[in-house]
Amino acid sequence: MEIGSSESQKYANKNKAQGYVNSRKFTCYKEGYRNKIKRDMVVQKHRQETRTGCLISSYYY
Repeated sequence: MEIGSSESQKYANKNKAQGYVNSRKFTCYKEGYRNKIKRDMVVQKHRQETRTGCLISSYYY
């Protein structure tokens, strides 16, 4: 079990005229779910499930 959280950048809105970032969204690295294909029996080396549907996100304006 991991303690704490880690974030990844989802997107950044940039002002094209002046060239600076207006806003950013960071989400938890566990956001979403793995494709069904990756959990199939055909896969030789199964990896641990890391994406569990976490809904934590933060916005910076």
